[in-house]
Amino acid sequence: MKTINTLVELQAERLRLQVQKNKLEAEIITSVEEIRSNMSSYLQPLKAMKENAGKLLINDSHGILPEVIGSLVNMIGRKVIFRNAGFVTKFVMPFMMRNLTSNFIGKNKDKILIWALELFSGSANKEKSALYDKGTANADY
Repeated sequence: MKTINTLVELQAERLRLQVQKNKLEAEIITSVEEIRSNMSSYLQPLKAMKENAGKLLINDSHGILPEVIGSLVNMIGRKVIFRNAGFVTKFVMPFMMRNLTSNFIGKNKDKILIWALELFSGSANKEKSALYDKGTANADY
């Protein structure tokens, strides 16, 4: 460790450290830019998947989400809710429940996707959330 005895030496050391800091910051910035440019080719498929995820999950004819929820409602209807019902009720009511849920998903698909994205994004800023109640945000207790 170098001993500093005068004000001039202190100023020179401070200037040297500032130059070294600027040099290291520039190296970090160039390294990050190189990593980004190298990773851009790998991130293209992920970007395409992100853009088309909503179309894959919910679309007008069929999608993953309506099929999964429809099958789940059908199973719950048959095995749990209407397990002791008659033959006709056991097979007709789950079909109607499945139809209602698929229509509900079809009509509210934008709201469902926004809700799901906000749920899984883990964003700490709740003011951007469409589900955030701004009426109680500034309430004094």
